[in-house]
Amino acid sequence: KLEEIFDMILRIRTATGTWRLDVGESPVNQLVLSEVKVMIESNFGVARERQTLCEDPAGKRLLDDNLTLQKAKLNANGAMVFLIVDDSSTLPVVSSTGTKLAASKVIKKIGADGTIT
Repeated sequence: KLEEIFDMILRIRTATGTWRLDVGESPVNQLVLSEVKVMIESNFGVARERQTLCEDPAGKRLLDDNLTLQKAKLNANGAMVFLIVDDSSTLPVVSSTGTKLAASKVIKKIGADGTIT
C-alpha cells in the first residue's frame, strides 16, 4: 500500500487569528497531532502544554494527540484545525528557541509575521 506523501499546509485557527503551518513532506497516515504541537511550538512559540487542538472553534470536540492527520480528517492541503491556548499564568511560556520566558501573558493578536503580541 502506497503512503500518501506530499508537501502540505495545515491552517491553525486561534481566537486571535490563523497561522499557516507547513508540515512538510510527511506521510499523513503517520504524522500525529502531538508532532503538530511540536511544530506549532517551534514555529510560533506556544508551549505544547498550553495547546489544545479541536475539531470545532468552540473547543467542544477535542482531538487526541495520538491521532494521525488522516484519522483526524486533516489530510487535505489547507485543512483547518482549531487551537485553544491556555493563558494560565501558572504555565511557562517557551520561545521558539526553547528558552523559558516569564509567566505567560494574555494573547491579544497574531501579527502578520506569525508572532503573538
